[in-house]
Amino acid sequence: MARRWNAWSAAVLCVSLGATGCTASTRGPATPTVPANGAEESGPITLVTARDLSQGGVRQKLIDQWNTAHPDHKVNVVELPSNADLQRSQMLAAEQSGEPSYDVLNLDVTWTAEFATDGALRPLDPAVLREDSENGALLPGVKQTVQYGLRGGQSQVWAVPFNSDAGLLYYRADVLQKFGITQPPRTWQEMQTDFQKVVKKADPKSDHIPSAAYTTQLGDYEGLTVNTVEAVASSDSGHADVSRDASGLAALVSHFNDDTPPTILPAAHPPQSDITDHGDEDASVQAFIRGDVLFMRNWPYAYNVLAAGKLEGSFGVTALPSLDGAGPGRSVLGGQNLAIAAHSTKPNLARSLIEFLTSRSSENCLLEYGGFAATRTDAYSDRSGCVLPSPPPVTGNSENANAGTLYSDSLAWPKNTLLGGFNQDSPLTVLETALRTAVARPVTPYYARVTQVIQKAAAQALDDQASMQGPAPGAVQAIASALPAQIRAAEAGR
Repeated sequence: MARRWNAWSAAVLCVSLGATGCTASTRGPATPTVPANGAEESGPITLVTARDLSQGGVRQKLIDQWNTAHPDHKVNVVELPSNADLQRSQMLAAEQSGEPSYDVLNLDVTWTAEFATDGALRPLDPAVLREDSENGALLPGVKQTVQYGLRGGQSQVWAVPFNSDAGLLYYRADVLQKFGITQPPRTWQEMQTDFQKVVKKADPKSDHIPSAAYTTQLGDYEGLTVNTVEAVASSDSGHADVSRDASGLAALVSHFNDDTPPTILPAAHPPQSDITDHGDEDASVQAFIRGDVLFMRNWPYAYNVLAAGKLEGSFGVTALPSLDGAGPGRSVLGGQNLAIAAHSTKPNLARSLIEFLTSRSSENCLLEYGGFAATRTDAYSDRSGCVLPSPPPVTGNSENANAGTLYSDSLAWPKNTLLGGFNQDSPLTVLETALRTAVARPVTPYYARVTQVIQKAAAQALDDQASMQGPAPGAVQAIASALPAQIRAAEAGR
């Protein structure tokens, strides 16, 4: 037991260190500076990104708007595989080759330190993060995801926030209400209690009986790291620090392995291949739609997917569950940032495109109709509607980026606060609160290596049939003393 817990806890302790213990770096060449504004640039702009998950393709509508305004500087969108590791490696490989393959990179928030250290990005003027009446204030956590100091030096700005992300608890309001439950759960125990009540009262002849209370992303990929960090942050203490409180980790493992009936789908003790096959975001959505579970942890994108399908008006969202109910659970901060590729031959065009895609109007459209979490605070209070902005001139001047075309598709986030009489907060209020309280994953150029270690230890613990009720005596102290060697080894490339 002690050995298993040491391996599990050592892997996630780096999560609690943030920028303190995981940022040292000596890799990579110095990054080039942005040429003076107004340099002669021509031809199309290449934007490399993951697949567009927005409902109705709002991102593409923004790109179309740009292309109409700038026929000589159209955007070629390169969509990479859905696997985040493949996206990261392909973008890095292109920049390390020295060839001008891409102009604008759509980066996961965890990649900033690595891409900056490896010389894949151009540093930006800090003014791109300005907070004024035109742009509004960025959420504090979001702002930090685009800044990093090379080799322990002064922090620089490497990207502009595009959209944010935070985990939410989705619940089947229609099923819960049918069996007399009118409040979403706040804790893991309340989820299990609600599930048991539904199973006990359901009629096998007429009701689809769920096989577990909850589904989340426990496959062998970044989703497992996210859930691990959230388990730490949502424990009794509320700190994302396993050295101070390991109860959240123990709860995640015990709910997966030991509960009868099972709290987490898939059922107890599946082979690792089953976890991998059924533990991602899309699989969670499908299980939730089928009614196999009552509750689901997922990102905001799932809201408009569900609202546009069979569950319209039948579900709600609330904060992630906590261990004791003293406060809401806490999410990991996700999202994407737009950066200028180091070897782009069109940095000014790239900068102008980024300015357009991250403008206040564009962000409102991505939130209202695409379901993407906004990075600015005023987007959650000003619901005046979405107007597709007119793209600015290629010089980067934003003065003309105001009037545009009214976007009239259905809203991704409803303005009402009630769902069939079910007691719930406004979905956007839930989302904004989750973003404000979200915790960051480790800020390090070696994040790809760190997350692999976390995933390996987490998968081993989840697949272990032994009960994990708490850390063995002395385990936390042993981890703390061994951690510096682990970090040094990672930085040495071993």
